[in-house]
Formats: sequence, C-alpha cells, structure tokens
Amino acid sequence: MKPFTDAMEEFLIAGRQKGWRKGTVGSYRWHLTRFDKWLVQHGSNDLEALTIDVVRKWGAELHDGWQIATTRGAIGAARSFFRWLLDEKVIEVDLASSLKMPRVPEHAQRTISSAEVGELFKACAMPTHETAATENELALAVRNVAIVAVLYDSLVRAAELCALKVNDIDFKRGTLRIRSGNGGKGRTAPIGPDAVLALKVWLPMRRPATGVDNVFVSIGGLTPGRPLTVAGLRLILRRLGERCDLDGVCPHAFRRGGAVAATLAGAPSRLVQLWGGWSNIRMVELYTRTLQNDPGALAEFRRFSPLSSVTKGMGWLILQAGQLNGSRRRLRAGKRARQRGSGRLSAIRWARKFGGQARIA
Repeated sequence: MKPFTDAMEEFLIAGRQKGWRKGTVGSYRWHLTRFDKWLVQHGSNDLEALTIDVVRKWGAELHDGWQIATTRGAIGAARSFFRWLLDEKVIEVDLASSLKMPRVPEHAQRTISSAEVGELFKACAMPTHETAATENELALAVRNVAIVAVLYDSLVRAAELCALKVNDIDFKRGTLRIRSGNGGKGRTAPIGPDAVLALKVWLPMRRPATGVDNVFVSIGGLTPGRPLTVAGLRLILRRLGERCDLDGVCPHAFRRGGAVAATLAGAPSRLVQLWGGWSNIRMVELYTRTLQNDPGALAEFRRFSPLSSVTKGMGWLILQAGQLNGSRRRLRAGKRARQRGSGRLSAIRWARKFGGQARIA
C-alpha cells in the first residue's frame, strides 16, 4: 500500500481539481503533514498501519495544547482525506466515522463596536509604521480608513477583502462582488454610502504595481503596490488598535461587530446571514450574543418589550403611578420616614396614605 504522503498529494490534487481554494488546499496540507509526522513518531506512516484505534488516539491527543479551532481544522482535514481514500478504494475501513468533530463552546466573542470604529478612524490619521512617516502618509491614512469602513460595513472576511478587485465594486448599486468566499461560494455584499465614499477617496490615491488590480495594496515597505495579504491586514489593524488602546482588533472582530450593529439597527438575522455569507444562521446568533450586555441593545429592548403589546388592564397601575410620582414633596417625605427608621409599619401607613391601593411587598 502506498505511503501516507503520496496518498495525501493525490488527495490534494483531486481537491484542487474539484475547485478547492488554494487556502483550503494549504490548510489541509498543513494539518495532514502534521498527522504524517505523528504517525512516524508512533511507528509507521503507511496507510495499512492506520486503524480506528490509531486514528482515535491521534484525535484525542489533538486536544493537548491546541485551540478548539485548530483541533476542528485537523479533524476536518483528516475526515475528508479518509472519505476520499474510501471512495478511491485505497482503504476498506471507514476511518472518518471514528473521528467526532468537537463542539465549539458558545460564548460571546470579541466584537468591534461603533464607538471603537470611530476611535480607529482617528487612529488612521497617523502612520502605522515609521517607514510611512515620510512617504505617502496621506495615502496610508486614507487606505486604512477605507479598510476599516469596508470591513465593518460589508461583513467581509479578511481573505475576501484582500482578494477584492477594482471591478468588483459597483458604486451605483453600493455592492461588492465576492468572487470566492468561504467554501468557494460567491456572493454580493452591500455597502453603505459612507463606505462607498471611503473607497472613492482611496482609489485615485492607490498606486498598484504592474498587473495588480486589487483594491487594497501595500504602501511603502519592501513590496509597494503589491496586493495586501491577510497577515499584513492583521498587522495594520493590530497597530491601529494599539494607537487607541484597543485590544483584540482583528478582521473577524469587524465581521462580528458589523453583524451586531446591523441586527441592532433592525436587520433580520436571515438578511445578515446572506450579507455575511454564513452557511448557518446559528453563527449570526452566536456573534450577536454580545447584545445581551450592550447598553444600546438593552435600551432598544423597550421597543420590543412583550408587555408593551398589552393595552388593557394596566390603567389602574398607571393611575397609581401618577399619584405616587405626582408630588415630589410626598415622595421626599416618605423617603425621610424610612431613613428615620420608623419601621415597616410607618412605611405601610405612608404608602396607604399617598398611594391609595398600592401594596408593599
């Protein structure tokens, strides 16, 4: 039976022919190469040495020192590889079914708020690294403003922003064409007039290298005019965050924050899901969990309070509230009575005198 690495390369070639993105192929290669090294350390990397027990042992050890996202990536790559081996009749045992995908703990994740976006816009006015202080300083500031605006307004992923081409922008309709999103799926991402303005200001200042039609390119440094990379984008955002003392400023925090802001503005979850290109609406629900502690969201709840739909039976309480709140002198008198320690009996007498039918629990 062929070695693990030979089968892995055939699997990746088949995936690329199927239409996988280069990023997907690279991720699978990284995880499967580490799996191959683990097999060598534990005896053999021949495919015939793979058994359900061996695969489960590898899957269990993934949890030692790895984040849940990395563990899920490794298991996903291995399961896809094993299914391909089974379909190609290279193996006869369904090894993929022996690996169970770990669940992601559902907790509130870092989101960028609208107030933080405002602070980041201010930080864009200063260069993010010394080499840009004397060259193209204005272009750098304008580009960074456009990056922050588009990330927050369109809900695009980091790779989608870096791959965005000039011809993908429809200024008239206010949309971005995402050619290859997560899973190779394309979509149309809407942007508002402010993000459109930021792009219109940036594009005339953009100086791309020959043959480059990406919207966002490097300014200064070792690769001026080359397409901005995901690593470069992360570095830009991190430095902007440091300038205004914000932690956790990363591309995906804008994606989550934009989803929260759109939801808070009244957009249905289904529309937010379509705009952001999520295959599962539960991801939108997970991102918007931060709304439970957001002051603006708590204030917005008053618009949707279930009790506000009740129009009958509350008249007597409204009348009592008017009587209780109508006289500041009476309220102050009751407060002083309680502060003097006159006891529960005095408080009850005061309530009965000035509140009519109000009850003291």
